[in-house]
Amino acid sequence: MPRQPLLEQVVNVTAQAAIDRESNTGFSITLSKIMPYDDDDFRVYLGRPWRSYVRVIVMHTELSKLVDPRDWLAWNSSTDPPPPTVTLGEYQNYGPGSDVTKRVNWIGYTPIMTDEEAKKFTIDEFLNQKGWLQQTCVPYNGSM
Repeated sequence: MPRQPLLEQVVNVTAQAAIDRESNTGFSITLSKIMPYDDDDFRVYLGRPWRSYVRVIVMHTELSKLVDPRDWLAWNSSTDPPPPTVTLGEYQNYGPGSDVTKRVNWIGYTPIMTDEEAKKFTIDEFLNQKGWLQQTCVPYNGSM
C-alpha cells in the first residue's frame, strides 16, 4: 500500500540489486495487492532494476490504477534500458493496472510469462529449494 510520494519523488514497489549471475536473490511478489494506502491519486512503478542481474517477478497480483502503464522505471537515464541480464516479469496479474500493452520494451522483461517461466519463481522453486520451510511450521502453498 504505497503512500503519496513527496514532491518530485516517485514510488517504486521494488529496487532489487544483484551484482553477478551467481547471486541467488530477487523478489517474487505473489498473491498480493498493490493499491493505494488512502484515496490518493498518484503513480507507482513495480520496480526499477538497480544492478545488472536483478530478478523481480509479480504474479497472481491485483494491480490497481496506481500502477503506471510503463510499469518499470530505469534506475537513472544512463541505465535506460537496463542491461539484458535483468529478469523482470509478470504472470496472470489482474485489475486496472495489469494491462501490459504500454509496458517498457526492455530485453529481460517478459510482460506475459509462460507457466514454465513463472514456475521458477514460486515458493517451492525460488525460495524453498532445500525444503527448510517445512521446519518452520508456517503454512504456505509452494506451487502456482
